[in-house]
Amino acid sequence: MNMKVVIFPILILASLFSCAKEGAEKDAGLQDSIRVAQSVDSVLKEAIRLGDTTNSPDPMPGSAEVPIGQLPLLHSSVLAQFHPNPEGFYRYRSLAYDSALVRAESVSFFKDKDDTTRILRCVIVDQNEQTANTLIKQIIEVKKQGFKEFDVSGTKVKAYYTEIKGMPAIHGYNPVKNVATLNILCGDHRLVLFREDKATSTEHLLSLAKTMDLQRLSEMVPQ
Repeated sequence: MNMKVVIFPILILASLFSCAKEGAEKDAGLQDSIRVAQSVDSVLKEAIRLGDTTNSPDPMPGSAEVPIGQLPLLHSSVLAQFHPNPEGFYRYRSLAYDSALVRAESVSFFKDKDDTTRILRCVIVDQNEQTANTLIKQIIEVKKQGFKEFDVSGTKVKAYYTEIKGMPAIHGYNPVKNVATLNILCGDHRLVLFREDKATSTEHLLSLAKTMDLQRLSEMVPQ
């Protein structure tokens, strides 16, 4: 199986409960997102480095010109328009990543206005539809049981299936590290990935996700 096809969806679930080291909350979210980007970047010679972006999205070709794996992606600047505005938080950092016909990513980091060590991260991704089958199978696996249990540094953590505005999602909470995560599949190949440090549950992320226009994100066509 082609490594470029499977590496990103595997990383999505594998990093569901990734944790920051104590006292390093400021950089943990940033490094987590960079690690996802760099893992794919290492196997793609033509990928653009995180923080760089192309000037305009790929043009939409006619349907006859779009073989499997060649669907144009939304540009990171378009994805950025879908980020939420969490109440009580302020945005302090943004990142963008665009790799033609492979993946586009927009990342926003937020800090709690009353506690700057409490960090919330939102990653919005558009990716090559070749990854869709693998990703959908993984979500179906969790949906079938209602949850899936992960071993995180000796701690059993469960990821639960839910739906937000009709979109399938997986959410989980690590009580040892106080980390909440929420991954939402929008359409076949767009994702919204949340992580919140110093959280007490996933309820805040679930509520925040409901404020986003996920339907429009799933249906938008590159211009």
